[in-house]
Amino acid sequence: MQPFWHTLFLLLLLLGAVQGIVMGILLLRGSSAHTQRLANTLLAILLFFSAYRLGVVFLKVQGLAGVDHWSYHLLIELNWVYGPLLYLYAMAYGRPGFALRRRQALHFAPALIEFAFSNFVKSQNFYWDGSRESLSWAGYYGYVLWMHTPFPYLVAMGLILGYGLHALHRLRAAQAKAPFALRPAAYRRLRRLLRAYVAFAVCFLLAAGADYLFFDYAFDPRYLYPGFGIMALLTYGLGLQGVLHRQEIQFDKLPPPADIDPRLQELALRLEALMRTEKPYLEPGLAVADLAARLEVKPFLVSRALNTALQQSFPEYVNRYRVAELRDRLDGPRTAH
Repeated sequence: MQPFWHTLFLLLLLLGAVQGIVMGILLLRGSSAHTQRLANTLLAILLFFSAYRLGVVFLKVQGLAGVDHWSYHLLIELNWVYGPLLYLYAMAYGRPGFALRRRQALHFAPALIEFAFSNFVKSQNFYWDGSRESLSWAGYYGYVLWMHTPFPYLVAMGLILGYGLHALHRLRAAQAKAPFALRPAAYRRLRRLLRAYVAFAVCFLLAAGADYLFFDYAFDPRYLYPGFGIMALLTYGLGLQGVLHRQEIQFDKLPPPADIDPRLQELALRLEALMRTEKPYLEPGLAVADLAARLEVKPFLVSRALNTALQQSFPEYVNRYRVAELRDRLDGPRTAH
């Protein structure tokens, strides 16, 4: 009979993997705000990768993915992708106008290196006959480094630590550049998330280092169980936060696209100011004509400003303000701007 802690660990892994997949799908299928579509997509991808990693650990603990199992050559090592994905998600969520560029593909160079390195190490099983001489110098020391040291985990956590700290630094700088700053509640949530991952990386680095230096790391991987358990909890918290706030209004003001008619840009800013100061979205039965009358313009101009400058439909625009108002009230007194 397995000890209680072993059963609890397996349950954490399984629940973390399942909820990562479910909440990732919800993020992709949800009708999110235009400013959050990229952020939600990146968050969903991060959740899928986390769910995959937890699932692999679950299979290994159950003896279904070890070196001697056929699945060993099918499962892909994906430890070095989390830091870049976490950083890109934070930038997409916290910086208006953020877009993926070709040069940002360089962030995933470590993941490609990991993929090549891990498959090279796995290929050594085809040459090994039980003796050291059957492997090349690179094959032997590559296998030792990859399988008998915490090297893959140290690099993975180092990337999370570095990218997490870099994201926190850039977000602090972005918050200082009004008027396109995150709302206080959204900024606090994102900052707490990044700090949790940074703390997780630091603790994992210390534990893995101590495990390798003072304990029998190579033959007792249970020393790493607490780390993957915490990863499961972080995955759950990350997914839950993303789903609950996937339709919130992150910014008080949005920079309009550069190719939009300046008159529509100005009207969009006037509309945003009206919504923030007079809060007409609290009125039941609010229509486009009501907003147009307050702004003293034709209703079709308001619709065009919404569809082009803000890239939102009228119902989506009003409903998100209503949801944001409710969440601000639940979070407590709103910070004055």
